[in-house]
Amino acid sequence: MTNSIHGRHPARAVAVMVLFTALSGCTLFQDDMCVEGEQPVYALNHPNGGACIADEAPVPEGFAKYPEKRVPHKVGDQYDRWPLAEDYPWADEVG
Repeated sequence: MTNSIHGRHPARAVAVMVLFTALSGCTLFQDDMCVEGEQPVYALNHPNGGACIADEAPVPEGFAKYPEKRVPHKVGDQYDRWPLAEDYPWADEVG
């Protein structure tokens, strides 16, 4: 008879992995850039700066909107990059 979490109790193994993930602060899913009703903006003077503003709000001084077709929706997605970087692939779309 085995008591291994990998042997007779696969559900227990999954539960242990989920619990470990939750307690370690890791996530299995990408976080949204902003909540519903908000849009991300990037800082003009810092490659790691950004904020979320209400969809209808004016863009604050020192920030800019992402190019229309390149708005990041998830943290770390393909558009979660600083549009003013020299290697930004869509530089021609930055206004």
